[in-house]
Amino acid sequence: GEVCMNAGFAYWNFVPDNGYQGGVFDIALSAAGFPGIQNFEKLHVSQREDLYSPWRAVGNHERAIGTNENAIAVRRDVV
Repeated sequence: GEVCMNAGFAYWNFVPDNGYQGGVFDIALSAAGFPGIQNFEKLHVSQREDLYSPWRAVGNHERAIGTNENAIAVRRDVV
């Protein structure tokens, strides 16, 4: 897949205060407005603990949906 920095720098922040603690969930992230996406189907959702931690693929990758201008990256069964 494409690294987010190739399409523009952005991130989503999920913290326990938002109710994302424990359990398993699915996530769908909109990349609408990200400049430079040339093939939305290459988008993947990854996570890391902070700016210095390595990126990890947690859960199961699902093919992104939408268009290059309005892509949605999907990950299922995220712990």
